[in-house]
This record gives sequence, structure tokens and C-alpha cells, in this order.
Amino acid sequence: MERLKIAGRFDVAGGCLVAGLLVLFTIAVSSSSPASVKASKQKRYYLTTGAHLGGAALTACESGFHMASLWEIRDTTDLTYDAERGTTRADSGSGPAAELFGWIRTGGGGSGSPAPGVGNCEAWTSSEVSDLGTMVELNGQWTAAAVNVSPWNAVTNLCSDAAPVWCVEE
Repeated sequence: MERLKIAGRFDVAGGCLVAGLLVLFTIAVSSSSPASVKASKQKRYYLTTGAHLGGAALTACESGFHMASLWEIRDTTDLTYDAERGTTRADSGSGPAAELFGWIRTGGGGSGSPAPGVGNCEAWTSSEVSDLGTMVELNGQWTAAAVNVSPWNAVTNLCSDAAPVWCVEE
């Protein structure tokens, strides 16, 4: 670490005010680039490679991760997709796969409602055919009209069906 001290004295016109200024700059020299520093601080998220019934979705994520609420992963610009843990496709690169639905937490009370964003398999405790839970996917149709949760598409699915789960780092 290098330290650079700059001292200065400023005289204001008319001699009425003399100000002394001492500025201390600390410059940390690091081998990490700003992009790698930012990426290392970003939470990771992924879509599980295995499928889980709605009532088992809360236990689907690996240690250090939990089932994500849409509000935790809606804006992916401050997140890093964990391609080693998660589902990828031929053109995913280091990012998430598009057009693959997974269970997502809603942030609401327990419900088996057919409304996307409301139904959550009774707070992810039910795998009954009579209950529905919310699933989201990243929209792969770039020219499609925007929806309330863009870039995500939301649907509900039977809690008795197995599906991947969206997970986010704790």
C-alpha cells in the first residue's frame, strides 16, 4: 500500500482569510480488477438441475443457498449465475438458461391459488394436486412485450409436479 500526502496553503484575495489544507490520499494497489472485485461480492444464484415437488422446494438448494424469492433475484445485474451448480444450455455461456421454469418464493402468505405470484404450494409445504405454486423463467423472446415482472415470465403449476427450483446465496 502506498501513501501520498499533499499539503497546501491557500491565501484568499484581500488577505482576510488564510486557510490551511492537509489532504491525505491512500492509494491501495491491488492485483484485482474492479470487475473481479465486484463479482466476488455479488451473491450467486442458480436453477437446480434436479426437479422437486412443490412441497420439497424449500430443501432443494445446496448448503449456503436457499430457495429464492423473486424479489431476491428479479434484477440479475447485481448477481452472478453459478453455472457450476445450476442448469445451463448450449448458449448459456456463464449465465442462466432462458425459457426454463423453476419454483420461486412469492413473499406472500401460504396459498394454493392459481394466480402467479400468489400461489406457493401453501408456503412450499404441499405437494397436493389441488394446490398450485408459482414458477418463473427468464424470457428468451427478446422482442416480446414487457410484463410486470420482466425479464421474467411467471406461471403457476401443480404442486404435485416436479420442477427445478431457483436458489440464491445466503
